[in-house]
Amino acid sequence: MRSRAARHSRSRAMAAVSASLCHSACAGGSSRELSSRRCRAAHRPSIRTRSGRIRKQRPNRPAAHMRTSSNQRGLADTNILILRAWIDPNELPEELAISAITLAELSAGPHEVRPDDEQGLYFEGSERARRLDILQRAEHEFDPIPFDAEAARAYGRVVAAVVSAGRKPRRRSADLMIAATAIAAGLPLYTTNPDDFVGLRRLLAVVTVTRPTVRSERQGATG
Repeated sequence: MRSRAARHSRSRAMAAVSASLCHSACAGGSSRELSSRRCRAAHRPSIRTRSGRIRKQRPNRPAAHMRTSSNQRGLADTNILILRAWIDPNELPEELAISAITLAELSAGPHEVRPDDEQGLYFEGSERARRLDILQRAEHEFDPIPFDAEAARAYGRVVAAVVSAGRKPRRRSADLMIAATAIAAGLPLYTTNPDDFVGLRRLLAVVTVTRPTVRSERQGATG
């Protein structure tokens, strides 16, 4: 039997997941009716701090509210955020969440842009601006699910499954931490790269989203 502290921790984790879920009308861009500002407001009511500024507070929702059909809620892999401008929103769930790991990857993205003389896929300045735009939109639209103790425990099972499948977990630690977050949150994982999660089908539902064909900036410029 779980201790009272463990049950309370699980309840708080589920409440955080519920607060982190964003209606895909927000996450999918302008193709749906709801704006991202309305989406965030729906999940985190405003309260006024002593400084007079407005901040958001997560509602204390019971875990039972998390149990809906798999096509209504899901966790997005990082590639979904990167490619979502070209992804058909009908392939995504009604409510979409991201993990703190995805936010970390998006935060690193602008700093990993290579100079023009080292690659031929994009122009350095515009690519950095594009990655910053993706990061800023994600920060505005989502309240990431943290990689907490439940996710850390799930990560052990994820690594065990990957090793059993004959793969090396160290090379894909960020992907596996996202998978562990999905397991801890009880959400299916939406991705355009299902091969990153081979061996995990018994632990979580991996939903494959069609990867759109996107020409690089330089390819488009050179025709």
